[in-house]
Amino acid sequence: MKKEVTPEIIKRLNDTLDAVCKYLAEENYNEANKLQEEYYKIEDEYNLFDYTYEEDGKLGVKDITGKIRVPAIYSNYSELYSYTIKRNAPVAAQNEEGKFALVTTDGKGTPLCNFKYDMIECKHYTSFYTCSKESDGRRFLGLLTAKGQELVPCEMDVIYGISNGIIAFEKDGKYGLVTSWGLYIPPIYNELTEDEQEFVHAELNGQWGHISGEGTFIPDEDEDTFDNTNCLSFGVDDLLD
Repeated sequence: MKKEVTPEIIKRLNDTLDAVCKYLAEENYNEANKLQEEYYKIEDEYNLFDYTYEEDGKLGVKDITGKIRVPAIYSNYSELYSYTIKRNAPVAAQNEEGKFALVTTDGKGTPLCNFKYDMIECKHYTSFYTCSKESDGRRFLGLLTAKGQELVPCEMDVIYGISNGIIAFEKDGKYGLVTSWGLYIPPIYNELTEDEQEFVHAELNGQWGHISGEGTFIPDEDEDTFDNTNCLSFGVDDLLD
């Protein structure tokens, strides 16, 4: 069982994180990595997760210091976060009707979107959130930003993992992409793979080509354009597993 955290441990965490950021800014990566390992060791040893508390039949969220992150105004939460990660990121709260929305963790719990989702969960290794809706026995998926905006509409059949900043998704047998920097490409491609140079290779209406960093489709025949364009690359095959 993990130990309960103390004010001294919290100070140690904060001081360690400040030092890591300082070393990174100085490009002193060896020292930064050493301190990062110490940081992870503390994470493994102590219970650093937020927790719920109840008032008048409603649940709120406090962090390990006892500070209120979300007041007790909602019915439940899909997941709670460690003190050491995503500290200021929103959480998914559930209302009395059983629907979820992202809400702020600034002590107010302000909704960032409508309570219209059947589930919202953190999309691991990204700053996005996977949202889902149930309709006629089917489950549809989308991606929300930390501001509660639907970056990927909640109408996809599958949303895959992330590789090299790229997330692939599928709707009605066609594929689209979204990048970690917010580029959205709708599901218009019949097939996605990667070429020998690990560039994203896509098939559109019987024609193969690459996708530029701006989302433009570049047919294989247009070699001059491809050679001079920063195309999306790497790991698409892994994403579709």
